[in-house]
Amino acid sequence: MLIQQQLQIVQSSIEKETGIQLVQHTSFEDFENTFTEYIQSLIDHHFEQLIFLLYRIDVSETSIKQLLEQADYTKAANNIAKAIIARQQEKLTFKEYNTYIFNTESTEEKW
Repeated sequence: MLIQQQLQIVQSSIEKETGIQLVQHTSFEDFENTFTEYIQSLIDHHFEQLIFLLYRIDVSETSIKQLLEQADYTKAANNIAKAIIARQQEKLTFKEYNTYIFNTESTEEKW
């Protein structure tokens, strides 16, 4: 899958999960920066919404704890944003893999 397509799909899925609308970006770095600002806003003003978002997107609690322990507070929002983006990319990869497997099975094996 092309990187631009992947970016659009990841951004769209994050927008759907968060309920926010972000400007379309041309690079993962730009998207990450904008999304980091949103995460920082949640940390500062709506921490409970951030916790709910992490739960909803299914970001590992263990990975978040490790990220926060390894970095200082000023990088927390960026690390959380990266973890959310990485999780959405994992979901996309898993979905593509399963679609490929399903489409390559013989018709006799399909239910």
